[in-house]
Amino acid sequence: MVFTITGRQNCRRLNMRGKELNIYKILLGLPLFQGMSVGDMENVIGHTRFDFSHFDKAEIIIRNSAACNALWFLTSGTVSVISCSDDKSYKVEEQMQSPVMFQPEPLFGLTQRFTHNVVAKSRCDILKIEKTEVVRLMGDYDIFRTNLMNILTTRCQRLLRRPWRPLPHSLRESIVRMIADRCVYPAGGKTLYIGMQQIANIIGASRLKVSHELHSMQEDGLLTLQRQKIVIPALETLYI
Repeated sequence: MVFTITGRQNCRRLNMRGKELNIYKILLGLPLFQGMSVGDMENVIGHTRFDFSHFDKAEIIIRNSAACNALWFLTSGTVSVISCSDDKSYKVEEQMQSPVMFQPEPLFGLTQRFTHNVVAKSRCDILKIEKTEVVRLMGDYDIFRTNLMNILTTRCQRLLRRPWRPLPHSLRESIVRMIADRCVYPAGGKTLYIGMQQIANIIGASRLKVSHELHSMQEDGLLTLQRQKIVIPALETLYI
């Protein structure tokens, strides 16, 4: 189900439909609109097209390689974000809860396509702002432009720092870094669909040593091993 709200009658429509379509409250929870004045928020609501969609559990919200022509926000619900290696030999599945913005970086640049699959784990509400509206908002509102630039540049800076980090001091640290570097968000539940030999090849260790270390991590309660699968309840616990 998809519906669009635009124009000066937004606020009156929202009052009629209640919390579900209360755009003002939704925008307040999104990082791009943080710090915006009440007057600017009223103008944004009155002159911006917002596209809302509902997705049921197990529905695909975004497909890998799909064209990115809008900013996508999860405003309620839980999703799985699935990232796959280029050779399709392994993948990482992450659980994320609202509010979250999906991959703003491919909206511009050389490759304007998503690189993850996003699947609804519960009933999800999605807000989209088309690229033309994003460009207009960037030109009209300094705080919106600054917030978006801060998000994009922070991600770039983190990636640029990766090659300069100290090398891992142990096999466990190598395994943790390999996993963390392939995750979108550095915390929360993760599931890796990967074999031990694949991990060994990536970090340059023997399969036997990787197996011993992973079983040791399982004994410590950090993860659960299954056939071609590693379940991590909370990624942040691996750093402790």
